[in-house]
Amino acid sequence: NGLKQANDRFGHEVGDALIVAAAQTLTHALRNGGLVARLGGVEFVVLALHSPADASATLADCVESQVDAFNRGLTLPHALRLGVGTQEFTWTEVRVLHGLVSSASAAMYRHKRSRRGPAWGNTVTS
Repeated sequence: NGLKQANDRFGHEVGDALIVAAAQTLTHALRNGGLVARLGGVEFVVLALHSPADASATLADCVESQVDAFNRGLTLPHALRLGVGTQEFTWTEVRVLHGLVSSASAAMYRHKRSRRGPAWGNTVTS
């Protein structure tokens, strides 16, 4: 989140450093193993291995914790911000990777909208 603004304000070297930091942060968040892959641009996909006792929220919380730790020791002029969406599946399911990524992407945008509040189109009722 905010990579274009970082590139515009501080240059592409800072933007590139943020992309590397994102990859490293995601890798550190994978406590039980997994895979981090850059899809292109600023999009990453993570295949996280976890036991049935774990929850996808746990991975999102761990990523958030790693981002906070990175930003506390920040050496760049722009903070690292990541939008996270998760989609669980079991190895016994037949799922197309594109469908899993699309579901996780939709979850990420729902999360972003919920953090931004009514200005992003959420309705508030009483």
